[in-house]
Amino acid sequence: MLSDKHIVLTHCGDTDSFQSLKEYGATLYHFPMIDIVANSDVTPFNLSNFDYYIFTSKNGVNSFFNLDFLKGETINAICLGEKTKGALAENGVESIFISTESYAENLITELVENQMINGKKVLLVLGNLVDNRIEEELKNICEVNRLDVYTTTLITAKKEVITDLIDTKNTLSVFTSPSAFHAFSNLYDAEKTTLITIGTTTSKYIKTSGFASKIIAEEQTYEGISKAIINYYETKNISI
Repeated sequence: MLSDKHIVLTHCGDTDSFQSLKEYGATLYHFPMIDIVANSDVTPFNLSNFDYYIFTSKNGVNSFFNLDFLKGETINAICLGEKTKGALAENGVESIFISTESYAENLITELVENQMINGKKVLLVLGNLVDNRIEEELKNICEVNRLDVYTTTLITAKKEVITDLIDTKNTLSVFTSPSAFHAFSNLYDAEKTTLITIGTTTSKYIKTSGFASKIIAEEQTYEGISKAIINYYETKNISI
């Protein structure tokens, strides 16, 4: 079904969750368009300064617990989705609240409705390119502070192998963040590849950039992207 498809993965991280695409005949390539580096210069602080800590990504969790002054400390952790929950568990932290969906809007709505952080001191643990939606919405119900624990930078060096790939093969390029697409479109012709995205944030960014996603995975996971691609071609029974 996917034997003629060459799928370009642009995220920064492992590719294990995309292996099901190989079972359907696709050829996978991993060319990260962004680089994520944990910030090591965070000024030490007392964890008791905050009642709750909100994590929205695996990168945020791992970068946070990479800070030396946090070793062995315990916190009340709130997280966005199951992937973030899993990352917290790997660092020995059991989440006290997990959003039902992996969207910022869901987390905001659920925290407002359950009132668990009302009037509390909250620390948002994020990366430098994450927008301020959560901060802006929650500041009406609690004292919220932001801590950027990792830095996302765009890849700026062009690779001829990618240019040749999208010029000569039937490619599907997968984007899981606006920054990854930004970097890709700066270097390559995005019109020459089929665009696949995760969720609404990345899809909207691509649309505002003058392009459109052929497939949008509603499930905010890498497995969800794989399922969306497989389902699209099973349902349509077509080739692009």
